[in-house]
Amino acid sequence: MEKLIVYDIETTLSTFIMCYHERREGGVKGHFEISDRKNDLWNMVKYMDSHKNDYRWVGFNNLAFDAQVIEHIIKEHQKWHDYKNEEIVWTIYDAAQDAIMMSNGGERYKYNVNYLTLKQLDLYKIWHYDNDARRTSLKWLMYSLDMEDIEEMPIPHNQPTMTDEEKDLTIKYCYNDIATTSRFLDISFGLTDHPLYSGKDIISRREDIGKRMGIDCLNMSDVKIGDEINKITYCRNKSIPISNLYGMRGFFRKNLKLSQCIPSHINFENQTLIDIHKDLLGKEINKLKGEFKYKFELDGVKYTMMQGGLHSDDPSRIVIPGPNQVIKDRDVN
Repeated sequence: MEKLIVYDIETTLSTFIMCYHERREGGVKGHFEISDRKNDLWNMVKYMDSHKNDYRWVGFNNLAFDAQVIEHIIKEHQKWHDYKNEEIVWTIYDAAQDAIMMSNGGERYKYNVNYLTLKQLDLYKIWHYDNDARRTSLKWLMYSLDMEDIEEMPIPHNQPTMTDEEKDLTIKYCYNDIATTSRFLDISFGLTDHPLYSGKDIISRREDIGKRMGIDCLNMSDVKIGDEINKITYCRNKSIPISNLYGMRGFFRKNLKLSQCIPSHINFENQTLIDIHKDLLGKEINKLKGEFKYKFELDGVKYTMMQGGLHSDDPSRIVIPGPNQVIKDRDVN
């Protein structure tokens, strides 16, 4: 793993801020500012140029936003040599708004993430927080991590001017964001007392998988990695290039017979499950007629099989563990 720099940017109509923290013993913390009171553009570009080869820049949703804005600065800054400070800020602000609109609209990134000048590590992607069912903001993460300071951006991003005090508040806010990201990075390395994550280094695991499978999966979620491994394994078994899979699309089915989906080798010994299995083989999913639902009871528990999975109908209750007991929540696929 390369040396790590945790970073965050703030783009307002009157001020640009980038804060960073070099993750090593005695690592440097610092920030760059472009505003009506100072212009750190050239120092910032110089710093990034000297920290690109052996470093990886860590953020939260940085592939879609921070890295896009930073890449724009790296690519375009030489055209700004005669710009006034506020003109540089406006240009960066416009790039930030473009990145936000493209991300919100589901469009491809302006700058291909595979060819960014600064190599990135995106914890938002790794933890699959870009999934609609798991979408999580950095502020909610602060709450979940029990951070001491949970702050919202103190100044509206479209505020046309900022006082020096407001600029300093924005810098403090930005540092607080990288403190949260840094704490979350520790958890991603398994450096936590939390029983679910302690010792589970999901960053190094991705490096190992990437080396074994020949893919760059450092910023992939577990689901995405599984999908890539399936495709690679399939192509190896079929002796075809993986490029054959690109652009392939499924086709719309008005209905789907479950007998075509349930493997023939599935067998049960429990009579209730035998009956359920037999009944399901005769069922058909037709999305035009509404969402599929199948209800059954097993060992006194009522279940509903739906598009999203299998759900049990559990009564509302409070469960309090006794001495030497641990509550575990299990799911079945």
